[in-house]
Amino acid sequence: EVEGSEADCERVFSECRSLMPYNRGSMTPIMLEAIMMLRYSPDLWDEHTIAMAFSTVIKEAREDRLAAKEKKAAEEEEDAAQGDPSLTLD
Repeated sequence: EVEGSEADCERVFSECRSLMPYNRGSMTPIMLEAIMMLRYSPDLWDEHTIAMAFSTVIKEAREDRLAAKEKKAAEEEEDAAQGDPSLTLD
């Protein structure tokens, strides 16, 4: 059984508000969750864990950018082929 008080809950909400003020609405919910987890659960992570997570995020972002670039190129190629019937897709 986990006991908590209303004050504990209010403290967490207050901390969230300080991390994400009204003018910082672009922070994603997952980022806010990650920051709060790091702040309130230091026994669950270390520098190695953070480095692994960071490299994973960077790798996924790179893969997403590459996929978007390839998709855009394919769409442009398809548009160009549809605009001129003599062009073929090889």
